[in-house]
Amino acid sequence: MKPGHFKPLWWALLGLVLAVAAPMQTARAHEVRSACLQIDELGPGKYEMLRRTPILSGMRLPVALKFSDDVHNLTQPSEQELSDSLLERRVIGTGPDGLAGKRIEFVGL
Repeated sequence: MKPGHFKPLWWALLGLVLAVAAPMQTARAHEVRSACLQIDELGPGKYEMLRRTPILSGMRLPVALKFSDDVHNLTQPSEQELSDSLLERRVIGTGPDGLAGKRIEFVGL
């Protein structure tokens, strides 16, 4: 073979090496601060609620829960502050119909 026949292959290999070795741009995305709401039924019309709200730079995510008018606290909310979030626990009462079909709003989203 003539020496000139290897030039296209050499350029192809060089291009492949440069493409792989070239620094890639890093992906960027907005921060995710997820919240959590867990409701467990304790008995007819009685539920334990656990809510986790993220904290960033000492500020709580400004989201409030709004239940229908017949939902009320059976215990006062207890709060526990963690490094990245605030945990709130309480027991709520709903009457004999429970929570089925009732609306829970996240005010502030």
